[in-house]
Amino acid sequence: MAGSEDGGSGDDEIAIEDDEDGSVTASEQEETPAAVWDGADYVYRCVKCWGEIEDDSCFVCGCEHAIEENQDYNSVPMSVNQAFCQDRALAARATTPLLDLPESGIVVPLHYKDHGSSRLYPGHPPADRTAEYVELRRRGATRAMCEEFSLEFDPESGIVAWVNQDIMEEFSGSAMQEGDQWKIYLGRRIQLDEEDTDGTFFIEGILEDGMIFVPKRRTPRWVTIKVSDTTWATMPNPALEGPLDFEGTDDEDDEEEAEGQYYRPIDEDPSEAVCNRYDADDDDDESEVVLEEGDEGSVEVSGGHPTNLLGISIADADSEDSEMDWEKESTDTSSCDSDFDLD
Repeated sequence: MAGSEDGGSGDDEIAIEDDEDGSVTASEQEETPAAVWDGADYVYRCVKCWGEIEDDSCFVCGCEHAIEENQDYNSVPMSVNQAFCQDRALAARATTPLLDLPESGIVVPLHYKDHGSSRLYPGHPPADRTAEYVELRRRGATRAMCEEFSLEFDPESGIVAWVNQDIMEEFSGSAMQEGDQWKIYLGRRIQLDEEDTDGTFFIEGILEDGMIFVPKRRTPRWVTIKVSDTTWATMPNPALEGPLDFEGTDDEDDEEEAEGQYYRPIDEDPSEAVCNRYDADDDDDESEVVLEEGDEGSVEVSGGHPTNLLGISIADADSEDSEMDWEKESTDTSSCDSDFDLD
């Protein structure tokens, strides 16, 4: 017995020496399981409780895991946020990865074949939108999403979704009235989770990440704009350079620069400039703008509609802090992605 105890003691001493040399013993290899890669969420999972692995340990049970090199894991940004993904950029970039679709046999919904004249908003698309539907599918939209949100694609402004009644009731506030319509600019590409067949979670995530769960004191990276009497549009803040940069800046200079800019809503005529009423005296294009005296809720565009810019969320539209009254002229963008031509 004594001999075996001595032998055990000797083994322990050898193991300690191995540890000091930086090697790993066989017993330690057996005790350290390999973490499981979860490709859906781009995280490593615990083999015992399926918790997320952080710094080689499960944040739920604390079990240590061995993590192998994984190119997918290493390429994932620190903060996965659909609202600030570069796919949300409106302008064509000629680098958007497109899905391969068969040249024939694609079933086009009737909504995209025979549009009719029932559209309530101005400038409705042409009757035959087969090419547009195919382009939406190549950019990640499912048929269910195209039908549920009446998706549109424009080479200059990207993918547009018209909000359904469920999302309207959940996210809109008192500023939106019954009968109003709301569209969201989704950018150049859509990536849906496997269970999100119609894109509802995707759109809700953009609204939450871009307009609700964001710092209140910083310049809004996403804004909601009233582009006509009954139409609202949500998009990355066009008055900021790089609005999709999630890190951004929080200093006062950034906010002052944004509030002094001009903006022309996408749906309005380029000749109709819109001006910030607070800076009207300093603007060179002052003569093109008609400011209604005593109008504290909007900026009147000559020949156009009042345009409101709402900051953090639609629900805050009635508070002073949520209204932004600067405007910016549109920037020049390329006519279309290099791989698509509506004509």
